[in-house]
Amino acid sequence: MINPKSGRLKFEDGFALGPRSDERKFDSPFSNAWDDKEGNHWRIMEFNGHQWNGNDFTVSVVFKNGSAHKIEVMLISGKLGEDWSEFKKESEMKRKKAHDTILDDALGVKRDFNWGHVCSNYDPRSGFATLEVIYGKRSAPKAEALG
Repeated sequence: MINPKSGRLKFEDGFALGPRSDERKFDSPFSNAWDDKEGNHWRIMEFNGHQWNGNDFTVSVVFKNGSAHKIEVMLISGKLGEDWSEFKKESEMKRKKAHDTILDDALGVKRDFNWGHVCSNYDPRSGFATLEVIYGKRSAPKAEALG
């Protein structure tokens, strides 16, 4: 699914994305675009129905100034996300564990690379577990003021 040397994701149907993926080469009925105060152009596109290892995934791509910046992948088969009632913390923790296994199988324990970094997380605010691929250097944590 993910190439550790290039950061490229490739699904069984040939659908592929990587750090140099150009927004203009993709079309999605589910997209949202905006420009921020710094003049960056952002666009989110969602793609459904892609498979890897016999499992179905939904893919959300955040493009920044025309290039892929962040990809979120979510396993949706196996009673995970097939119905809105499925989105409970217990099922999302199962999804996170499945994402962890995918990353472990593809990458071992390494999560930081020259092209960016990957993680599997659960966001309690949104209630979803995702596998994230972020292109570019990991931002340094902001120092907290002592006081």
